[in-house]
Amino acid sequence: MISFIIIGKNESIKIYNCIKSVVDFINFNKIVYYEIIYVDSDSKDDSIVMANKIKGVRIVKLVGNVNAAIARNEGAKISQGNFLYFVDGDMEIYSSFYNIVFDSSGKLKYDFVSGEFISYNYINGEFVSSEAYHKITEDTYEPTTGGIFIVKKILWIKLNGMNEKYRRCQDLDFGLRMSLNGFQLLRKKEIIAVHHTISYYEINRLWSDLFNFNQLYQKSVLYRDHFFNPYVWRYIKREISLFTLITSLILSLIFHNCYVLSIFPIFILIKCLYKYNNGVSKNIFVSYSYYFLLDIFTLFGFLFFWPNRKKRYKIEYHF
Repeated sequence: MISFIIIGKNESIKIYNCIKSVVDFINFNKIVYYEIIYVDSDSKDDSIVMANKIKGVRIVKLVGNVNAAIARNEGAKISQGNFLYFVDGDMEIYSSFYNIVFDSSGKLKYDFVSGEFISYNYINGEFVSSEAYHKITEDTYEPTTGGIFIVKKILWIKLNGMNEKYRRCQDLDFGLRMSLNGFQLLRKKEIIAVHHTISYYEINRLWSDLFNFNQLYQKSVLYRDHFFNPYVWRYIKREISLFTLITSLILSLIFHNCYVLSIFPIFILIKCLYKYNNGVSKNIFVSYSYYFLLDIFTLFGFLFFWPNRKKRYKIEYHF
């Protein structure tokens, strides 16, 4: 039995389209044993109304201090299936992906699997571009996941689901823990879904994540929690500017010379000039300010940011 677990917050019509794509997936592939669960994270819009428009959906509303990890955990707790198909509410899944990962008897072929997806990027509600997110041409194994993946429930239970202290990037933490237990995510090259989102590189989104301290979960907390997990080093080794900051701080203390600290801002400037010349960045000053603060925040968070594991929320069931 497949349990489709959809999570969302303030997605409105996207939730309806997401659930409809799941229903189409079920009908197209003639799936007999299934359930659809929508877990709403205290939406203030009409997401619940939209979800209720489709019959047969079990709806759970969480109220209070919630996040995606809590939503997925609560969905998994009430699920009855052997296979958990997690979907973010701003996605629409492809029916053709079923035969790629499920066999003729309806059993999942792999322990932990996902696929490529197409990002539909928007700014201020206006569509601006689309692109393959992972840009892969062959199947690959990864120590991570994302907002959409399928996992055998027995493995989900083994790892106690997602770590609820992660306000963001709980999926990265889950993937790293899965990998450490010998179950890396199989990323199939075929399309699993489309994702309607704001570009991850859109400058307002980057600044918002920085000052909301979301980046502290993606970098500081994740790196600290998995420092001795060999799989996390695929991310840490990319942090060249962060290592430059740490090195300059150490050298300034050793030689009692504050001028050594200038190594870090010079490196950031070189990094921003490179991105500007390659069309990645449009404004050197904005990019410089962002990356300068990002590394300082990351180091500060690694040392001093210890998020509270306790989340206060209540569950309202709408079946």
